[in-house]
Amino acid sequence: MNDEVNEVSFSATDYPITVAEVLQASEMLDRLLSWEERDQLVDCLAYQPDVGEHLVGGSGVRFNVFEFGDGEACRDVTVVYLFHDLNMPLYVLAVYEGEKVFRPESDEEETVNNLAAGIVHNWIKGAKKRAASKT
Repeated sequence: MNDEVNEVSFSATDYPITVAEVLQASEMLDRLLSWEERDQLVDCLAYQPDVGEHLVGGSGVRFNVFEFGDGEACRDVTVVYLFHDLNMPLYVLAVYEGEKVFRPESDEEETVNNLAAGIVHNWIKGAKKRAASKT
């Protein structure tokens, strides 16, 4: 695992955002993490949503390798997630056991970016409807 510390460009400690999971990612988290570890992951993402590295494509998709456990029981989990802004929930899109290497312009990366674009589009569309219904 990379020992670098990614600096967060803002302080979200007073404003944790909602963390949502797509079904497949949720099932993988169930399989890989205890409830306590999952809570730690969600807290980290909720308070530091821009902790990960960007995937290519400008879609707001990020990934980060999280380390869980101690000593020999230590294991890595790669989490791919969408962080658009503080007004929209953070969406966990995919979870991989171990460190995942992403190759630029791969089918997998394109699929994740397309999923993220669809989520953002639907969120904005829903936000406009919610705003219109308040007037």
